[in-house]
Amino acid sequence: MTFRSPAPRSIVFSVLSFCAPIVVAATAGAAVTGFDGTSIVVLVLLVGGVGVAICGARRTAAFVSVSEHDVTLGLAPFWWTRLPLRAVRGVTLVNVDACAAWAGIGIKGRQRTRPGRLYSVGGAHGVAIIMDDGRRVTVAFPRRETALRVVEAIDAMRSAVRLQS
Repeated sequence: MTFRSPAPRSIVFSVLSFCAPIVVAATAGAAVTGFDGTSIVVLVLLVGGVGVAICGARRTAAFVSVSEHDVTLGLAPFWWTRLPLRAVRGVTLVNVDACAAWAGIGIKGRQRTRPGRLYSVGGAHGVAIIMDDGRRVTVAFPRRETALRVVEAIDAMRSAVRLQS
């Protein structure tokens, strides 16, 4: 089972507001050189890079995937972590204040610190997974129901694995 927390649609505006001044400056630089061949190639590559950034931003989502062997979680398409299901000590529903505990959204923190690592594109409802070796990973979701379903899915899969042992 896979649970996703997609990035808000406003992420495209954020990427554009960051990249637009760069494209404008590059266009002005190309105009100074008379739009020669090299400047046209640079502009095409730059606009293509902005397109790739927008596509990547639109696909960004925090996710948790539960299987009979492991829990995979992360921030697609950038980073993910695979945790062996047998090594999961506990899973709880937590309130997430990303700015206070982790200084923002994204991939934040380290697994072996008190707040642990956070995978978030927004949302105040988190699933905290605590491992036997003390690592802690939290994934944030905007809807409490989704986070609750993740906790239930991991608990159910852990129970099934214990019964097989």
